[in-house]
Amino acid sequence: IKTGETESGQVLYSTVTDAGRSKARMSAAAVGTSTGTFEYDITLAVAEEMQSELQHRGYTVVLSRTTSNVNLSNAERAQMANEAHADIYIRLEAGKSVDHNTTGMIGFITTSNNPDTASNYRKHFELVYDLLKEATEGTGAKRLGIFETDDMACLNYADMPAAVINMGFLSNPDDDMNLTSADYQKKMAKSLVDGVDFYFQEVEEGE
Repeated sequence: IKTGETESGQVLYSTVTDAGRSKARMSAAAVGTSTGTFEYDITLAVAEEMQSELQHRGYTVVLSRTTSNVNLSNAERAQMANEAHADIYIRLEAGKSVDHNTTGMIGFITTSNNPDTASNYRKHFELVYDLLKEATEGTGAKRLGIFETDDMACLNYADMPAAVINMGFLSNPDDDMNLTSADYQKKMAKSLVDGVDFYFQEVEEGE
């Protein structure tokens, strides 16, 4: 849904950025193996950087949370995006792996057979592809690819193109150090916003 146009005719878009796990409803958040930093603090920091960059580029932005202590389920976060009539929904994560050597970024979307989101499958794929491409090129992180699943409530309940981006693995010392660095967080945020820009350019070219 286009949220409006400027006097010059420039289309404005809205995006909901979900900073992922928080204390109240997602207590199993990952913790940095080297720094001890909580995932919910990292995702919020990157989300706020994205908000600033997106607004600078003319987007309307809604954050699912602005503190690390909220009482929202994953489904409720997606419904927040629906109520905001957002054009896209992006959830940020920084997970963990049993293999401490696992490093890089991975994207998640629903499958083409999902009864609730199949009509948006192509847009889901284009969104997550653009986000991963720009973010890995911008940060130097390894691109692990796109994983399709129907087991994530935040994606199942979203009415618009939606993607989950795992920015790295806090179980990996290098990813942990990078993701807790303010400079790297800014680089990650800018690169993800570049991906948002690229996605909407494709949307407009396809209209």
